[in-house]
Amino acid sequence: MIKNERQYRITAAQADRFERSLEDYSNTPPPGSEIHPRLWEAQREAITNQLAELRTELAEYEALRTGERRVFDVRELKDVSRALIEGRIAVGMTQKDLGSRLKLPEQAIQRYEATDYTSASLERIAEVAAAIGIEPSGLMTLRSATPTRKQFFDRLAEIGLDRRFLLERVLPPTIAAALEIPSRAKDTVSGALLQAAGTIERVFKIKPTALFGNAVLTLDPAIAGATRFKRSKRAGKPIPPEVDGYTVFAHTGVTSMVPVGVPQVAMWSFSNKSRCPRIDGHTTLFMREVT
Repeated sequence: MIKNERQYRITAAQADRFERSLEDYSNTPPPGSEIHPRLWEAQREAITNQLAELRTELAEYEALRTGERRVFDVRELKDVSRALIEGRIAVGMTQKDLGSRLKLPEQAIQRYEATDYTSASLERIAEVAAAIGIEPSGLMTLRSATPTRKQFFDRLAEIGLDRRFLLERVLPPTIAAALEIPSRAKDTVSGALLQAAGTIERVFKIKPTALFGNAVLTLDPAIAGATRFKRSKRAGKPIPPEVDGYTVFAHTGVTSMVPVGVPQVAMWSFSNKSRCPRIDGHTTLFMREVT
């Protein structure tokens, strides 16, 4: 992994040398050569593979340096050190800059990164993350308690948020697609679940620890209780859980979309062709924020 501009320049120079060397290697040995064709092919393949690795490292560093990457995978504890280094590069901070923020010499940061922070205390790692601006957003789980798609959808169904509504209306398309395809690799699904849990937390204020736990889930009463619906006179009691779920979803959407000064009133239409199920026989749902 390239960790600073000096290493980037060295790697770029190495890549240039390998590229020039590869140009000297044709697909087959030149006439009169004493090198066996298989050995020649092996040498050419070795140079090709090394060049590909160098180009990958250069591309990864350039993507970080330009700010294209803002989220970093941390699936194991050993990934934390890489995330710290990638995060520093992504925010345009040099090793010297980071050292200045922590009141440490540049060489100290270089030593930390050279050893992937194995010599740093947990307190120091937390200080580095804070200085860079990295915030953890995942979960640490026991192997026996790894979140599953079924658990995710079953838990949310308890509070009236059905699978179809979540996939088609709440979750971003890329995350929804990752959760829908059965053949997805286990680690990909886990990552998608954590991203989906983050979306649920933003919209419904349900923390991932609660979502993937065993306690009874509840919606934010401050939001659900501060709204009222025009419901059919034939609708009975108790109010079905779907109503509270749509209340919070509608409230979140309205308060984020309505300009300042405009009355907080919105009409949410759920026709028979809509992706959302109907509520109590209504095809139109009115929501008004009560102040």
